[in-house]
Amino acid sequence: MNKSDKDGSAGATDLWIRLDNNAISDVAVLVAKANEVDLILVTGSISPMDLSHLGGHFGIPKIEGE
Repeated sequence: MNKSDKDGSAGATDLWIRLDNNAISDVAVLVAKANEVDLILVTGSISPMDLSHLGGHFGIPKIEGE
């Protein structure tokens, strides 16, 4: 997804998810801005249902149509 920061500068965010037996085993998020690049890697097993239950907490967006 592409977005603009509050100051109007362009940015891009990529999300990669690895599935292992219908459970999420790894997540990587790459956030690129004009003068900064952040990479977030989370390793561990979580089912999509468990992830949907976390929506709305800990800064995780609520998933519509649960």
